[in-house]
Amino acid sequence: GMPVTQTRDLGIALTPALAATALAEHLARQLERKQ
Repeated sequence: GMPVTQTRDLGIALTPALAATALAEHLARQLERKQ
């Protein structure tokens, strides 16, 4: 779905651009944790 939909599930309301950035940072942290 759209990043906005995904961030709404987390209780965060962001514009698509900010949501995409936040999502990318979130995924980057998850990848760092697995290494």
